[in-house]
Amino acid sequence: MTLPFYKYYACGHDYLCAAAPENGMDAPAAAIRLCARKHGVGAEGLLLLSPSDRGDYGIRCLNPDGAAVPPSLAALSCAAKYLYDLALVNRTELCLAYPGGSRRLRVESCGGRAWGVRMDLGYPTLDGAAVPCRYRALTRARPLCFSGRDYALTALRVGSAFAVLYAAHATPPEAEALTPLLADFPQGVTVLFTRRAGEAPNALEVTPLRSTLPEPCEEICSACAAAVACAISGEADFEEELNIRCPGGEYPVFLSTELHMYYTATVCEVCRGSCETAPEIKNSPFCSG
Repeated sequence: MTLPFYKYYACGHDYLCAAAPENGMDAPAAAIRLCARKHGVGAEGLLLLSPSDRGDYGIRCLNPDGAAVPPSLAALSCAAKYLYDLALVNRTELCLAYPGGSRRLRVESCGGRAWGVRMDLGYPTLDGAAVPCRYRALTRARPLCFSGRDYALTALRVGSAFAVLYAAHATPPEAEALTPLLADFPQGVTVLFTRRAGEAPNALEVTPLRSTLPEPCEEICSACAAAVACAISGEADFEEELNIRCPGGEYPVFLSTELHMYYTATVCEVCRGSCETAPEIKNSPFCSG
């Protein structure tokens, strides 16, 4: 059985997209071989797509080790471009379903090809009890001092808890100095330092400092947390696209005055090809195209 696939790149991540075969195959084995960087095509995951009664399409995401995981925002962006460019969906608004959830997306296109995918990321949580943290209901630009330098703290939740520090100077606090701050977030937190990125308007640079969460958060969540914290503190603009620069890439985030968060990911096609598969993957050379 031949499995045609497309490789896409979005948000600093690459994924392989393919239609899920109707007659079945050893999907974990296919993911292991195809995603291998040295001997396969190389990718961060294999996305298998099929029609779903919970949305326009269902998506199954397999890691390079063959394990099934929830799709990241980058994976969803790649899947949306695949479906739109191959005319498997005939509109720009679509819903992708996956085990445990679903997400609505809007394809941004030009000349019948998708160049980006816009996602509705919902709203942040600013209530201290819901973050949770040991501050009052709303913690916005709370003055703090580390090693003799002044900072402003905003606490919020975007998927997970964030403590966003901002300062007019460009010096982040030492990670060891943050221990008292971490104690104010009993269920874990990611501490970010953000500042303006040079003279560019609405450009912010984000530096992760420390995290006490059991699992790392998605970088897009860090970008959104920084955007919201700076906007409600008067350091960034509402109703404007904010360019958030994180270690893994740049994230354009749009905030409405109601703090509705949107993110547009640029998606590029890297290559396409096919894989010879069966109930067990053959050991012969498997890539073509």
